[in-house]
Amino acid sequence: MKPSRSRERKKYQDDLEPDDLEVEERFPDAATAGLVNLERWERAAEAATRGESVSEVMRELQGDEGEDEYDDLD
Repeated sequence: MKPSRSRERKKYQDDLEPDDLEVEERFPDAATAGLVNLERWERAAEAATRGESVSEVMRELQGDEGEDEYDDLD
Protein backbone atom coordinates (compact mmCIF):
# COMPACT_ATOMS: atom_id res chain seq x y z
CA MET A 1 0.00 0.00 0.00
CA LYS A 2 1.36 3.43 -0.99
CA PRO A 3 1.67 6.08 1.72
CA SER A 4 -0.70 8.97 1.26
CA ARG A 5 0.73 12.24 0.00
CA SER A 6 -0.10 13.93 3.28
CA ARG A 7 2.16 11.50 5.12
CA GLU A 8 5.08 11.77 2.73
CA ARG A 9 7.80 14.06 3.99
CA LYS A 10 9.79 16.06 1.51
CA LYS A 11 13.50 16.35 2.06
CA TYR A 12 14.76 19.92 2.29
CA GLN A 13 18.27 21.35 2.47
CA ASP A 14 18.03 21.56 6.28
CA ASP A 15 17.30 17.83 6.45
CA LEU A 16 20.62 16.83 4.91
CA GLU A 17 23.42 15.29 6.89
CA PRO A 18 25.92 17.75 8.42
CA ASP A 19 28.72 16.55 6.14
CA ASP A 20 26.69 17.31 3.00
CA LEU A 21 27.67 20.43 1.11
CA GLU A 22 25.47 23.49 0.92
CA VAL A 23 23.94 24.38 -2.44
CA GLU A 24 26.46 27.19 -2.93
CA GLU A 25 29.33 24.76 -2.46
CA ARG A 26 27.85 22.05 -4.65
CA PHE A 27 26.75 24.33 -7.50
CA PRO A 28 28.83 27.52 -7.30
CA ASP A 29 28.12 28.66 -10.87
CA ALA A 30 24.37 28.19 -10.52
CA ALA A 31 24.37 29.91 -7.12
CA THR A 32 26.28 32.89 -8.52
CA ALA A 33 23.98 33.13 -11.54
CA GLY A 34 20.95 32.97 -9.27
CA LEU A 35 22.31 35.73 -7.06
CA VAL A 36 23.00 37.96 -10.08
CA ASN A 37 19.46 37.30 -11.34
CA LEU A 38 17.96 38.07 -7.93
CA GLU A 39 19.89 41.35 -7.73
CA ARG A 40 18.66 42.30 -11.21
CA TRP A 41 15.04 41.65 -10.18
CA GLU A 42 15.53 43.66 -6.99
CA ARG A 43 16.85 46.63 -8.99
CA ALA A 44 13.90 46.38 -11.38
CA ALA A 45 11.45 46.23 -8.45
CA GLU A 46 13.09 49.28 -6.88
CA ALA A 47 12.86 51.14 -10.20
CA ALA A 48 9.17 50.24 -10.51
CA THR A 49 8.53 51.32 -6.92
CA ARG A 50 10.20 54.67 -7.60
CA GLY A 51 7.79 55.16 -10.50
CA GLU A 52 10.36 54.76 -13.26
CA SER A 53 9.17 54.29 -16.81
CA VAL A 54 8.46 50.86 -18.23
CA SER A 55 11.55 51.17 -20.40
CA GLU A 56 13.74 51.85 -17.35
CA VAL A 57 12.33 48.84 -15.52
CA MET A 58 12.90 46.67 -18.60
CA ARG A 59 16.49 47.94 -18.84
CA GLU A 60 17.06 46.92 -15.24
CA LEU A 61 15.67 43.46 -15.95
CA GLN A 62 17.77 43.07 -19.07
CA GLY A 63 20.86 44.62 -17.53
CA ASP A 64 21.19 46.82 -20.65
CA GLU A 65 21.44 50.26 -19.16
CA GLY A 66 22.91 51.68 -22.36
CA GLU A 67 20.26 50.37 -24.74
CA ASP A 68 17.16 52.32 -25.74
CA GLU A 69 15.12 49.57 -27.39
CA TYR A 70 12.35 49.93 -24.78
CA ASP A 71 11.96 53.70 -25.06
CA ASP A 72 8.91 53.26 -27.27
CA LEU A 73 7.10 51.63 -24.31
CA ASP A 74 6.95 54.90 -22.34
